[in-house]
Amino acid sequence: MTPGAARRLGLALLAGAVAGLVILGIGGRLAMWIIALAIGEPAGFTIGGTTTVLALGALFGTPGGPIALALGRITRSGLVRGAALGGLGLVIALVSVAPRLEGPVTTPPMVLLVLGLFAAMFLAYGVVLAVAVERWALPPCR
Repeated sequence: MTPGAARRLGLALLAGAVAGLVILGIGGRLAMWIIALAIGEPAGFTIGGTTTVLALGALFGTPGGPIALALGRITRSGLVRGAALGGLGLVIALVSVAPRLEGPVTTPPMVLLVLGLFAAMFLAYGVVLAVAVERWALPPCR
C-alpha cells in the first residue's frame, strides 16, 4: 500500500468513526429518547447507557469510511454514495436488531416512528460521511 493510499484509508476510517459517533451515537440516543416519550415510558439518560450508545455509534460507523472510499471509485456523486451508505446501514440495523425488538415499539403506529427516525439517522450518516470522505480522502478528480 502506498503512503497516499494508507493516508486516505486512515482518513476514511476516522471520518467513519466521527460520523458514527456524532450521527449514529448522539442521533441514536435522541431517537431512543423520542421513542420512550412516544410510548409513555420515562425518558432519561444515564452515563453508562449514553457512553455505550456513543461507543457503538463510533464502532459501527467506522467501517463506513472505507466503504465510502470504495464507492468513490464507482460513482463521483456524493449524494449517491451517501444514499447507498445510509441504505446499507439501515438494512444491517434492521437485519441485526429488528428481530430482537419487542414490546410497544413493535406495534403498527410505533414501528413507523421507529423506522422513520432510524431511516433519517442512517441517511444523514451516509450523506455526511460521503461528503467527508470526498473532501478528505478521495483522490482529486482529473
